[in-house]
Amino acid sequence: MNRISSKLYDVFPRLKHLAPALLFLVFLLALLNSTSVFGQRLVSAVETPVIVKYDGKIKSFIATQNTVGGAIEQAGLSLGRFDITFPATETILNGQKQEITIVRALPVLISDNNQEHLAYSAYSNESDILKQLKIEIFPEDKVSSGLILDPADENAVGQKVTIVRAPVYKIVVDGGEQIVRSWGKTIGEVINGKVSLGQRDIIDPATNGQSFGVQVITVTRINIAEVTEAITIPFTTETRNDYNIYTGQTKTTVEGVNGQKQQVVRVTYQNGLEVGKEILSVETIKPQVNKIVSIGVKPYNAGTWWDSLVAAGGSWGVDPVGMYRVMLCESGGNPFSGSYYKGLFQYSPDTWSGASSSYPGGTFRGSSITDGNAQIYVTAWKVSKSGWSAWGCKP
Repeated sequence: MNRISSKLYDVFPRLKHLAPALLFLVFLLALLNSTSVFGQRLVSAVETPVIVKYDGKIKSFIATQNTVGGAIEQAGLSLGRFDITFPATETILNGQKQEITIVRALPVLISDNNQEHLAYSAYSNESDILKQLKIEIFPEDKVSSGLILDPADENAVGQKVTIVRAPVYKIVVDGGEQIVRSWGKTIGEVINGKVSLGQRDIIDPATNGQSFGVQVITVTRINIAEVTEAITIPFTTETRNDYNIYTGQTKTTVEGVNGQKQQVVRVTYQNGLEVGKEILSVETIKPQVNKIVSIGVKPYNAGTWWDSLVAAGGSWGVDPVGMYRVMLCESGGNPFSGSYYKGLFQYSPDTWSGASSSYPGGTFRGSSITDGNAQIYVTAWKVSKSGWSAWGCKP
């Protein structure tokens, strides 16, 4: 057995099993085809008396097709792209007498906002013409039609459809854009009925302005609201010198407490964003309490004269710390220091006599130059009048 015979021998059993399936498929296709053909014969077999009117002519015959379009083809007539029939070509013929009219498309001059082009339509009504030509018309547009009396000047066209487009405006409002068409002469007339306006809204251009030449209209929403706000009044921290605690030390004498006030404000919004605020009234509900911190200024080596320095300085508005520094510089805090110039602040005898005698109220008249307490008060009084210019040592 050669190689080819061997292969055929191998394939044959397989084909033997496929044969019934192939025969069934062929039978099914034949059945479907015969049914389709038979069905078509049943439909096509309806004979309908038809009268076709076309191009000023009339043609009568018995149609064996099942639609108006089929009958027209059977009559050997053709339809142009824009020709129409009454009834429509898809109308079913059922054996009853049917009259068919073919309306041929005629040239129509379309003037769309002064842009002219030639078209063809079988309709005479302008709305039907534009619909057939798929020319979009908006409710605000103006459409008219008429006969051309001098066809020679307009390509021998017998009908003209004129479209005058309404002016188009873009209204920017509420975060978006709105396209409107209007014949309004003012901005107010253009947006009337198109956009709901509030009393405070701002329109740019203004509503009383002319609409001619305007393309974009902007509406800015203005809202005003009165709002009650609770406001915290933060406390502040005050520092005060404390002559009873040592320098470098602090002590909180009063704890701070925030206060609260209530205010009524008028808030202005533009397109939902706050652009202005006016306070109408303010009422304090709870006053704040400021924090008070005492800062120590007492020197660590203040000595026995510190209390007198604080008292005298407080009486005459002189810094006790400054007096303390000058005292240490002049005498080291020794009331008996010096030979000619003596005392805590080193007065000459004559100067001391005059100063102590002049102290208000005569309190220290005749006091000894070595009287430390007397020198402290007299010095505070003199410094309150003329400063430390008479001393070599300064605070």
